[in-house]
Amino acid sequence: MSNDINYEEMLKFSKSGEEFILFRLGEEKFLIHINHIQEIIINLKLKKIEELPEYILGIINLKGEIVPVFNIKKKLDVKNIEEKKKHKIYIIISNKKKNFALIVDEIYDTLIIEKEKIIKFCKINPYINAKVQIEETKEISIVNVDKIFETIK
Repeated sequence: MSNDINYEEMLKFSKSGEEFILFRLGEEKFLIHINHIQEIIINLKLKKIEELPEYILGIINLKGEIVPVFNIKKKLDVKNIEEKKKHKIYIIISNKKKNFALIVDEIYDTLIIEKEKIIKFCKINPYINAKVQIEETKEISIVNVDKIFETIK
């Protein structure tokens, strides 16, 4: 996906909109609904544990709570680009029962997107539950947080 996305086409601030966080993994951009996000944290130490399943990168200590870090790049088939970064960005995802974290390469902004622009389908990858049509040929995938919760059980 190229960087020349016309965000003005995406942003329709209205009462019928849904609010999302736009972030980057590798060279691709994704969205997560804001209702799933507990907080965004920078620079927590990731502890790797060998006995964990391959889809868990490790754990972080979030204010005394041990939180698994899900390998979203692997599940979304995103190429892991070696980036020399000074810090890691964690998006903490929460439901009423548990939390998990995702490591993302960059967070851009929150967006309010008209419901009509959200195309619910995407059976190609179970970790994507919808896409947002931006222009005729450009789409951004919405991460299926519920599927990640099912996987982490």
